[in-house]
Amino acid sequence: MATIAGAATAILRPLDASNLQIVVNAMGVESVSGTLYGGVCSSWAQNATKRPAQQRNGTNGLPPTPAVYQFDGARYILGEVTMTYTPIIGSALYRWIFGSHGLTFTRQIPWSERTASEIIMPGGVACPIFN
Repeated sequence: MATIAGAATAILRPLDASNLQIVVNAMGVESVSGTLYGGVCSSWAQNATKRPAQQRNGTNGLPPTPAVYQFDGARYILGEVTMTYTPIIGSALYRWIFGSHGLTFTRQIPWSERTASEIIMPGGVACPIFN
């Protein structure tokens, strides 16, 4: 995982990638008493705090479960990237326009798991199955 995320430094050049935060979540959806619940099963993070296991979708910055994954037993990956933009030139003008905190870019992208077995992030555990 660290090698894959390390490629971001080369991709983002000439921008500074030292404050780049990456979180890759293995997500699961289960039906409990007829109600679907989606959430984080395991996570891997770089420069970011890992999300606690079993955090539910739609809370604490997690997006709601995408419609395509709203079925019992669904598994998918949610990639999250956050980066504060620092301009290469014109930083005084930039701070004057946007203030001292500047701009922070955030993107969350869900991907289907394309394996026969569930993906579990390093150090994580499989999603629970409720019956």
